[in-house]
Amino acid sequence: MQRFLRHIVILFFFSVFGFNTIAQHKKFKLHHKPFNRWHSHHLMYINNIRATALLGLSSYYGDMCDQIVCFRYRPGITLGTYWRYNHRFSVRGDFTYLRLSGTDKNNLNQTRNLSFRSPNFELAAGIIYDIIPFERNYHIRAQYTPYVFAQIGVFYFNPKAEYNGKWYALRPLRTEGVKYKSINLSLPFGGGLRYKLNSYMDLSLEMAYRKTFTDYIDDVSTVYRDQTSFTDPVAAALADRTAEGGYYNGTRWEAGHKRGNPKKKDGYFLFGFKFEYMIKTTKQLHTLNSMPRFRHRNSGMHRKR
Repeated sequence: MQRFLRHIVILFFFSVFGFNTIAQHKKFKLHHKPFNRWHSHHLMYINNIRATALLGLSSYYGDMCDQIVCFRYRPGITLGTYWRYNHRFSVRGDFTYLRLSGTDKNNLNQTRNLSFRSPNFELAAGIIYDIIPFERNYHIRAQYTPYVFAQIGVFYFNPKAEYNGKWYALRPLRTEGVKYKSINLSLPFGGGLRYKLNSYMDLSLEMAYRKTFTDYIDDVSTVYRDQTSFTDPVAAALADRTAEGGYYNGTRWEAGHKRGNPKKKDGYFLFGFKFEYMIKTTKQLHTLNSMPRFRHRNSGMHRKR
């Protein structure tokens, strides 16, 4: 798994620098091919690269919380970049760190008495679609731009629970007798509203949901494990905390009793404010009078000097 994650990280950074290379190539072509004045003015602002930073709140959705009343909000941050391809589409890459947590105290399964917290690291790439087209150059773009986006990514999670004042990683304990992976796929998707601050900076309000393909972000999915099968007393205690909460006269559930719902996968939200800044990767091309002008020879015209 570590080797797989390392390959994903390498692919992510190559993708980011690849966007930069493509943009440089397009600007190079502007200097070395005949083109009219309107076309040059149009492309040199459309194909730009931006650096982004989002600070917001995250919340988990799963077996311990499937209603808004039990959401627990924790801080999250995203650092990324995106390259504008044309009037509406951009290519986007992000690295996200956030913390998730959940508890049975505020939901319909209070007697189950489970809880967790988990740090999450995510790498994702995808596309952005601007609902209002980017028709003019960067400096005189629209004041407000709503947008939607969709990505594919990988994320790392590590659920932990507190017992007698100490936090224990739950995945190695196999509380349900299942060995699951700590790295999984995610499908982030959402939307936002971008506001122009000045010629080079924007501020966005963005919200996104991550659909995942695991039901173990909270370490709860299927049924209770037979207590006699545990060799670690801590694992046995964290697998069934009903007695610890004083429910059902301190008795524990029998093996096979429902502990979670494997039909519903876990997910998480992230929403917040995002700062965007256009990176100046090459010399500014907006001084059109300094560019060469070309005329077609067959039309009897020649290049101006």
